[in-house]
This record gives sequence, C-alpha cells and structure tokens, in this order.
Amino acid sequence: MIKDSPNASAVAREVVETIKAGKLVRKGAIAIKHGYGPSIAQHPHKVTKTRSYQLEIAKAVESMEIERSRALALMPSRIGTAKYNHLVDGVDKLTKNIQLLSGHSTENRSIHIEISEVIAKKNQPTVDDAFIEHAG
Repeated sequence: MIKDSPNASAVAREVVETIKAGKLVRKGAIAIKHGYGPSIAQHPHKVTKTRSYQLEIAKAVESMEIERSRALALMPSRIGTAKYNHLVDGVDKLTKNIQLLSGHSTENRSIHIEISEVIAKKNQPTVDDAFIEHAG
C-alpha cells in the first residue's frame, strides 16, 4: 500500500497557488518550506513524482479545465464587449497554467520561424542607406 504524504500534497498546493499568482515557482524552496530536507531542493522531482503530489496537481488541473470550459462557453455571447477580452485572457492564462502543471509544452511547436533570416532581411542595407554611407 502506497502511503500518502501530507508534505508532498502541501508542496503541490503551494505550487498551484504560485502558478495562479503568476509568480516564479521554486519547487525546491517550496519543498523545504513544507518539511523536506535541503537535498530535496537539489532534486525536487523526488517530491513531484510522488502519488500525493500528482493527485493534488490532477485535482487542480481538472478544476482549471472546468473553468476554462465555462469561459469558452461564454465567449460567443460576449463577442464585441470588454468582457469578451477578459474571457480570452482568462482562457489563455488557464491554458498556460494547465500546461505548466500537467507537464505539457507551453509553446506552439508547429510554428517555426527562422529568426536569423528575418533579421538579416530586415537589416539589409537599402539603396538609400548605401548612398548615405558614401556621401557622408
């Protein structure tokens, strides 16, 4: 039988609250605050891989997914209003937080832009630039 860890649950709850507040999550520091030793600060995955931690995170993610679904359902009736913008912002933040907590990627990997090529084209000298350099 796997024993539940109140400390791991407390760490998970604080991680969720920290993410909701938009602050930087320092899992090692949070773990120490909830009774873990300094060695865990170097290896916080030992806490985040526990059953108790995962259950707390799963509950938080499920709650956020419900809220996101509610916001998405309200969006069609709010198009063109200021509340619509708030809903879009809320959905965006909830999606990001869900991705962070569940360990999914927070970036869209299907979009790929060669930044160096774009910058090179943008910074290419024009005929006017060449004239100014030689005239000066």
